[in-house]
Amino acid sequence: MAFDTEGYLVRDYVLQAVDFVDVRPTVTEIGAFDPRAKIDPRRLHGLERPKEKLQVGDYVAAIDGEQVGVRGVITSITGGKVVTVKPDKEYQLTGELTFAYEILQKRQKLGDHVKVTAGAHKGASGLIVAQKGDSVIINTDISKEVITVFSSDVVECNEVGYGGTNRHGKFQLKDLVKLPGMMQAGVLLRIQDGEGTFVVLTPDNAVTTVKIRDVHHKQNDRDLSVFDRNKTHVSLGDLVKVNEGMHRDITATVEHLYNNTL
Repeated sequence: MAFDTEGYLVRDYVLQAVDFVDVRPTVTEIGAFDPRAKIDPRRLHGLERPKEKLQVGDYVAAIDGEQVGVRGVITSITGGKVVTVKPDKEYQLTGELTFAYEILQKRQKLGDHVKVTAGAHKGASGLIVAQKGDSVIINTDISKEVITVFSSDVVECNEVGYGGTNRHGKFQLKDLVKLPGMMQAGVLLRIQDGEGTFVVLTPDNAVTTVKIRDVHHKQNDRDLSVFDRNKTHVSLGDLVKVNEGMHRDITATVEHLYNNTL
């Protein structure tokens, strides 16, 4: 066992034990090895992004050239090759700038609701709360954790994404499971294998995190039913409409039943 001058463990592995295919490191992982490096997400991912279709009004950033990193709004596109951009006020520039079409990439603004499309947090959604170089910092919808991802790995969206993986052993997303140390069950919203945790929605509308090792059983609700306000039986798969509360007027399909809670 040996350590280098930066404190990293140096080990030998046989090639068969190393995965080279579609490895997508996080911003934190790359920064740990060389925090001073200029990160180009296209090179780190080992592949080029499909050419984006840009149009007037898009918010973009230059990813190459003398003005690399400059962000602004497209005001015109000439011949599909030359793009005119009005830079953000922070650059204190009085006029517009011109760029080659191929060195611009779409970007998001602070406060945009986005979904992560690649990497360790793929599938997660949330609000952009900060920007740092080629990365954006997102406050996620479900777990409320703050994550950092490449700005090229997010797209604007309206839906809520759970992120994480879809399955762990006998458990998968949206399963109803018995919660450890509690006389209740919850629905799996996110499976975080790397952290060894489940993110769970409880019957009182709270989102909590539990250790995977502490969850042993699914809660069987296949044969259960409850009565609605009209004394009509409601079972799994039924289409219902909410008449009161924060979800009033929403129509949805019953996924789970637990102690008179849908």
